[in-house]
Amino acid sequence: MSKLTENLTKELKERKIIYGSKVSLKQLKKDNVEKVYLAIDCSPEIEKKLKEGHANIVKLEITKEALKDLCKVPFNVSVISVLKQKPEEELKKEQQKQQANKKEKTKEEKHKKEPSKKESTKLDKKSSKKSE
Repeated sequence: MSKLTENLTKELKERKIIYGSKVSLKQLKKDNVEKVYLAIDCSPEIEKKLKEGHANIVKLEITKEALKDLCKVPFNVSVISVLKQKPEEELKKEQQKQQANKKEKTKEEKHKKEPSKKESTKLDKKSSKKSE
C-alpha cells in the first residue's frame, strides 16, 4: 500500500469526508474542503472542475473500484473530499444554534396543540351559551 493510500485510510477513520464530485464541488465553493483525493481513472472533466476550485488535489494510484473497496462503500468512488476541521468555538456556536432551533420547534408544536387564551375563552363562552 502506497503512502498516499495509507494517508487516505487514516483520514477515512479520523476525519469528516464526503464522496462524489458534485458534493465536493459544492463544498469547495463554500470553502469547506481541505483536500481532494482522486482515483487514477477519474474523468479529466471532473479533475479540471476541481482544480478550478483551487483544491489541494491528491491523485491516487488506484482505480474507482479499488477506492470503493478501500472506503467500504457499495459504489465506485472517483472523488473523496476531506472537509476542513472547524475550530472549537465554531462547533460550540453551531451546537448552541441547533439546541435553540430544537427549543423553538418544540414551542411551536405546543402552540399548535394548545389553543391560545383568547381562543379558549371564546370556546368557553360558546359552550356556556349552548348549555343555557
